[in-house]
Amino acid sequence: MNKKKMATVLGSVTLIGAIGIGGTLAYLSQQTDVVSNVFKIGNGLDVKLLESKVGTELNAEGNTKAYQALENEVYGYDLDGKNTWTVEKNEYKDVVLGETVYKDPTVLVADNSSDAYIYVAVKNASPSEENDGTQFQVNIDSSKWELVGTAADNTLIYAYKEVAKANDNLTVFTNAKVRKTDDANVSFNSLDVKAYAIQSRGIKQATATAEALKMANGTAVTPEQPEEPEQPTTPEEPTTPEQPEQGE
Repeated sequence: MNKKKMATVLGSVTLIGAIGIGGTLAYLSQQTDVVSNVFKIGNGLDVKLLESKVGTELNAEGNTKAYQALENEVYGYDLDGKNTWTVEKNEYKDVVLGETVYKDPTVLVADNSSDAYIYVAVKNASPSEENDGTQFQVNIDSSKWELVGTAADNTLIYAYKEVAKANDNLTVFTNAKVRKTDDANVSFNSLDVKAYAIQSRGIKQATATAEALKMANGTAVTPEQPEEPEQPTTPEEPTTPEQPEQGE
């Protein structure tokens, strides 16, 4: 209904009401209940993946926030202090086989974030004590994180067992041990962790898990772009039939 028609209809209703008031009000008065649809705009998802700045005893000297998070290890000091995560990566120099270092990748859910299912992809590491092809052993807390799949490159995908809420800090693991090997010429790759957040509103965790596995494998569905409509073709002008030649 266009604006002109809408104005006409509303004017008619007002006019009828005015006539009713001048007649018998009891018969012509009517009021319906108000039907309201309330829409609340959500805050969206706002998560980060950070870890503590890690150092040695010498790095911690004079730092009042630093504390020893891992005993009897060179890289066992948290330089950020408890419950604080500030860096996206740490560099560990001159590490030897069998050494354990402090490393605490943590998913931080912002105070204005919507509830979410949280997943992490852990590459080149596993909690297994056996040599399973990864180069690091990590102490993932199985009471909080559940292995839900493996990506095509053998990256392990873990799901947080509860719905994450605003201000949650979800630490994946707190230390990484360099696996021993008999290969003297081995080169070590990095231990990588990536996090995924999927809204929990209106969907089951099984659905979110399937989507997280797609993202980890790089096969998440991208919405297709609508095809452009074909341009109408200009009809050809009718041809004039040839006139028969007149006889001589």
